[in-house]
Amino acid sequence: MYSATSTPVRTPSKTKLHKDASFSIRHKNKLFEEEFINYVNSVNNNLSLKKQQWQITFSADKGARSQLYEQIKLTEKRQKDDLATKEKEKRDINKIQSEISEMKRKRETINEHVSNWRNQIENLKRDIQRRREINMSKKQALQAQFSKNEPELKRYADKLAFTMVGMKVLECNPQIDQLDEILSQLNTKRDFFMFLKKMRQAFYRLAR
Repeated sequence: MYSATSTPVRTPSKTKLHKDASFSIRHKNKLFEEEFINYVNSVNNNLSLKKQQWQITFSADKGARSQLYEQIKLTEKRQKDDLATKEKEKRDINKIQSEISEMKRKRETINEHVSNWRNQIENLKRDIQRRREINMSKKQALQAQFSKNEPELKRYADKLAFTMVGMKVLECNPQIDQLDEILSQLNTKRDFFMFLKKMRQAFYRLAR
């Protein structure tokens, strides 16, 4: 019988095991470093992209905010201008209303004065008419008396050869300033027609 011979199993040496472990650790470290670097680069890229997007968005927002601010300023200015215009229009309207009220008041005062003047004129016309009627009545009475006295005075002057003097006016209403002068001429000239004429002229001047 043959006896089986066994091949001895080789076990790795400690040195080789140590080398293999070191290689594995370095390899893992290298892979970790590469993954970490890739991760950091990815994060940086994402941050850069987000930063760019934020800057673009910020610039757009800044422009929009600037336009909005300008629009707000323009709107506020328009509101102030509109308010100032309305205040001016209000003052102008109040001024015009005051002027209209003053004109109405003056017109009412003028109308009142005109009415008073018209009443005074009417009263004066009636008074003048009344005086004219009185004077006309007196004139007619004087003419009637003259028509009676003249023939008698003429007869006295012709037949009796004397002249009557001292004629008097017992009443004269209204009183005239030239009465004494006119009466003196009557007593001197005995001209009743001229006496009546001058009396009529004196009354006419007084009534004007």
